[in-house]
Amino acid sequence: MLLSARFLLDVANVNSYEHAAQLEFNAGDAQVIHLQLIDAALDRAEQGFSPAGRRYMPPAGSTLQLTMLNIDDAKKVTRFATQPYAQDPSIWAVSILATDPLKGSVSLKLVLAEPGRTLNASLVPGVLLRVR
Repeated sequence: MLLSARFLLDVANVNSYEHAAQLEFNAGDAQVIHLQLIDAALDRAEQGFSPAGRRYMPPAGSTLQLTMLNIDDAKKVTRFATQPYAQDPSIWAVSILATDPLKGSVSLKLVLAEPGRTLNASLVPGVLLRVR
């Protein structure tokens, strides 16, 4: 198991979204980031899969903590993600608030706590917050 995630765009419901390699927003705008957890060890790009990685559905009772790391280490934001769709536990959402001190390239650190184990992942670079 190699935990990773892919970004989702234009999420309307559990079956309506697009995949994205990176997200871009304006700094200071409130946004909701949608992620889909994947096992990056399976269905790899060199095997012809696009997008690469197999959707990973953690067991009930799991939590996902995201730390958004700015270039300035003093300006990081940590939040717990929610599962907006009970029928697909691979999809998670987390909010970026207008007041969050994030700008430029933001990396994401994920900590998935499942019953009995904890998995970690990083998305670098993850989100680009443009300065207006």
